[in-house]
Amino acid sequence: MRSISLVAVVLLLLVGPARTAGAQGASDASLSAAAASLQDVRGVYLAVDAVDADLERDGLYRSAITATAERTLEAAGIPVLSRDEVMQNPRRPHLTITVHSRLTGAGLHAYHLTMTFRQTVGLLHAPDTHLPAVTWTAPPRTGAVARDQVEWLNDDLQAMLDAFVTAYQAANTD
Repeated sequence: MRSISLVAVVLLLLVGPARTAGAQGASDASLSAAAASLQDVRGVYLAVDAVDADLERDGLYRSAITATAERTLEAAGIPVLSRDEVMQNPRRPHLTITVHSRLTGAGLHAYHLTMTFRQTVGLLHAPDTHLPAVTWTAPPRTGAVARDQVEWLNDDLQAMLDAFVTAYQAANTD
């Protein structure tokens, strides 16, 4: 297993820079539908999933990711809802940030970042049925960084937050 991890890291380093952005992937039509799903959303509950202990030990903290995301959203005029507020909102809008990482034997953090927006939606064939669904996703970010450069992940996280803000504002221009 260790040799497979090392091969993956070596390939990342040979093929491109230490960080590589995820595929942009979606067509204009799906981007429009995803952006439209943000229309009339009046705030989001922010959830940052637990960060790997090795990554936190090297300086990337869940609390710092949360604070950066809250500042970015609030600066863009997007209210950050409390748990009580989101539970009272029938759409239950959640923005979730996940940082998957693994410290390799070569001393690099291999990572995969995701950001999803989930809300309650109704089924066309059963209008009284409402379920949570992901309606917007940022392009994921994947790469590897040295243990003393984990702050580089902040650039990728900020790019994902900026993409959400852009889509949110496009859907909510008054």
